[in-house]
Amino acid sequence: MSTQPAGGSDVIRVTPENVLQARAVLLTEAESFQRFIADNFLHRAAIGLCGGDPISRDAQELFTKKIRENVVTPAHQYVQRLLDLADQLAATARTFGIAEQRIADSFRPRTDQASRA
Repeated sequence: MSTQPAGGSDVIRVTPENVLQARAVLLTEAESFQRFIADNFLHRAAIGLCGGDPISRDAQELFTKKIRENVVTPAHQYVQRLLDLADQLAATARTFGIAEQRIADSFRPRTDQASRA
């Protein structure tokens, strides 16, 4: 997979030889990031109370909302963009004539790999 600058950003040159590898990289990143979100934010996305006063309760609700809006939601959007790009690469692989089974076999989520062991 080669990258070349184009307008200040990198461009990945996808070929029949590397399209499935590029897809696997994106899916691996999406899976890893989604696991990171679940481990670090979904189960612990609430701020604890600083004290027993009413202001602490209001602050807790506000901070928890802000964390979800500014961290968790954008993180989920990033994962979705990775998955969309991986879908586009699968479609590109099909246009290259790569068989559906080979596309499916090019990436197995870790949960699938663990269940095979």
